[in-house]
Amino acid sequence: MGIDVYENLQTGEAVIELSNTFGSSSRKEFFEAYSSFDPSRNFLLDFNAVNDIDDSCFGMLLLMSKYVRFDAEITITGCYDNLANTLDLSLLNGLFKIR
Repeated sequence: MGIDVYENLQTGEAVIELSNTFGSSSRKEFFEAYSSFDPSRNFLLDFNAVNDIDDSCFGMLLLMSKYVRFDAEITITGCYDNLANTLDLSLLNGLFKIR
């Protein structure tokens, strides 16, 4: 697993770098990663290393969006095309900025 978490000192964003697999096995670690920051923070989820997801990924993203305040942003970066397309189809792209 191994989710890395840090603050980007230039932007003030809470950065969460996900590992190779993002799914049910990383649920607890992912929750601890984002809940360690104030919910008013902007978040950046880095999917660059992710090669494998399962359907619990979408539930975890939805729970995170409920944790973060309405005026804060969650940006997803580095996701591969199929994941970006799936986020579009699931309508979760309305909750996140995808770049």
